[in-house]
Amino acid sequence: MFLKLDDRSDNPVNPRLSRAERRATMEGIRNSATQALSYIKKIIQDFGGQELAERPDALGSIPIEISAAGVKALAASDAVKAVLEEQEIVPANGINRVYIHNREC
Repeated sequence: MFLKLDDRSDNPVNPRLSRAERRATMEGIRNSATQALSYIKKIIQDFGGQELAERPDALGSIPIEISAAGVKALAASDAVKAVLEEQEIVPANGINRVYIHNREC
């Protein structure tokens, strides 16, 4: 899942950043993503999900494990920029359950 970050349009991208500037940029992205993550922790808990990393990475993403309903709730959140699924989520026999990797959820 990619988290929405603070608007950085006032800082144009400079292709020749120093090592310290790159490190500061990555930390800024992580901090912004961590703040966005704090807004969706309740969604993750409510749907029985769990974070699979300690903190967001330098791209503002964090892997999580969550139910199909939780994926929908996260996708609808203003704090989430995009949801990438590692596996296909398909309806199970037309009822309100899904099967993921041969496990019933």
